[in-house]
Amino acid sequence: MMRIIFSFQTLPVEMLPDLPADLRIFHSTETLTVGPLAGWDDPASFWQARRSFWRSTPVFDMPDGEKWDAEPWIPINPQASRFLLELVKKGPPIEDDWPFAEPEPMEEVVQQADTIEVWSSSSADETLGLWRLLEDVSRLRSDPAALRIRSFKKQLRTFEDQALWLQLIGGRQDCPVPARLVSPEEQEKMRSLGRAAAGLPQNWPGAWRTDPDAAGVFSVLRGRIPDPATGLTNIRSRLLSAAQSRWMKMTRVVGDAMVKGWDDADQLNVGILQMELEAMAQLELPLVEITGQGAMRHCEVRLTEQGNVLKARLAGAG
Repeated sequence: MMRIIFSFQTLPVEMLPDLPADLRIFHSTETLTVGPLAGWDDPASFWQARRSFWRSTPVFDMPDGEKWDAEPWIPINPQASRFLLELVKKGPPIEDDWPFAEPEPMEEVVQQADTIEVWSSSSADETLGLWRLLEDVSRLRSDPAALRIRSFKKQLRTFEDQALWLQLIGGRQDCPVPARLVSPEEQEKMRSLGRAAAGLPQNWPGAWRTDPDAAGVFSVLRGRIPDPATGLTNIRSRLLSAAQSRWMKMTRVVGDAMVKGWDDADQLNVGILQMELEAMAQLELPLVEITGQGAMRHCEVRLTEQGNVLKARLAGAG
């Protein structure tokens, strides 16, 4: 009996117990509410388009200037992660002392699993990620696996109760966050919502109006479509509102944009906001000017004349 956990949130590996032999954990690296969703019905084309998109951004830039080709799901082994941390403290070489086998790819493990468990919140990005996961799993299996969802109201990395982690890893149903069984009919509904989301703005399925999680996804994705009046997405309009005419640290601009005007369903990491700021500086009529290179702490941002004009328009419209 093999069980898989797909987590959309970062896990505190220092708190996790060693995994039993019949359990595999994968962590999502994706943010599907940003970037292309075309090719949803063709997984190979879809994920190739996603990789090409991320390679065109600074989000996965490595310190040596190379790009990290992140897979959508990466395997998590708490024991191996802790071992790696100890090796890093000692210094190289790492390869000669690595006692762990190469992890099986997600596609192979999914075909063997009896139970699939998803750990997520109700955020738009994680809900859309769940729909995409179900689409991929349905194409990897000829028969459905038992699917259960554990919904978390706060970030998993904040959980510090060792007993709770033992219950979660052990698949206990009597823990404070029980797993809900998802019927094949509900899985198919989620897959259909995913296909509709990929077809925006043409597709507006009626189901999203009565499903709170679906409503959050479609509301966020609608905001990602540029406003015809300003040409701005909801991300860029908030960054524009956070920037000033004077030079400011990019970390301050991004921080202000993260905390102002966002609802709980729409959460973005700092790398994506940095990417959008840099894109705003490269427009034909730039909205911001950036000085410095590399990490945000080394960069400063200010509005251009065009940015000031557009910000005033937004303020007037509000």
